[in-house]
Amino acid sequence: MPLSHGQCRTGTTYNSSAFFIRHNLSLQEFLFCGDVEPDSIAVEPRLRDVWRAAAPKIPHTLSTLFVECSYPVGRPDDFLYGHLNPEHLAVELAALGEEVVRARILLAEEDSNPQISQVGARKKQKKNPISAKELRGALQGLRIYIIHCKEDLQNNYDRPISHVIADQVRTLVEAQALGADISAASQGMHISM
Repeated sequence: MPLSHGQCRTGTTYNSSAFFIRHNLSLQEFLFCGDVEPDSIAVEPRLRDVWRAAAPKIPHTLSTLFVECSYPVGRPDDFLYGHLNPEHLAVELAALGEEVVRARILLAEEDSNPQISQVGARKKQKKNPISAKELRGALQGLRIYIIHCKEDLQNNYDRPISHVIADQVRTLVEAQALGADISAASQGMHISM
């Protein structure tokens, strides 16, 4: 699926991609996002569409997400260059949580009344925003691996920058009680799904 990776000098969107990778025997999937800027500052916001596609699959079919978070907390928007920082990633993960809650509500409504159309149910959901209470635990069972962290060229940290960024994201996500497990991906790491 297409993602926004910032703007080119010509003013057009620099494209990136998100891939749903499925193991055909188990039907398990993971989502791998390429370079992505937050929807809140994108000229062409596209991440919400990826979240909508992922939401009904979480956590039973899709339990793993690889997403970039290139810079630590405090990086100004003007210097993100089409990437995420922990603050923006936490907002995007809350948006994913909202889509998961909406997908579960829609599924429950369809189960209780098969006559309900998906279009009508979605319109109804947009009128009713998701509360912080409803978001609590929405991403339970989802493992999120932080990738594509830029080097700490000024040696501000005494440990790998990927661990610093993952800890910052974890703190922000835990404050929202989303329930996701946040880790830094590292070369050679064994990940099972």
